[in-house]
Amino acid sequence: MNRTKTVKPKVVELSSEDKAKQRKKLMAEFLAKGGKIEKVPYGVTNQEMGSPNQNAGWIPPQTITPKTWRTRKTKAKAKKKKSKK
Repeated sequence: MNRTKTVKPKVVELSSEDKAKQRKKLMAEFLAKGGKIEKVPYGVTNQEMGSPNQNAGWIPPQTITPKTWRTRKTKAKAKKKKSKK
């Protein structure tokens, strides 16, 4: 069998300055097209952002674990006891 060899293109590693320039250019293009930057707090998901998609349309009920419940009870009891003194 005669197979032709396919030549893989060489991947050029960019320096950190070049990468920064490229990111800056891409961000400028994005903003020029009308894009906006939104600061999202840590831990926020698509569900809380109000943009449900196929995978993030259902919001589970807010529940706590039994351990958390016990801890809160214990702390409340200790606080109550402390305030009586």
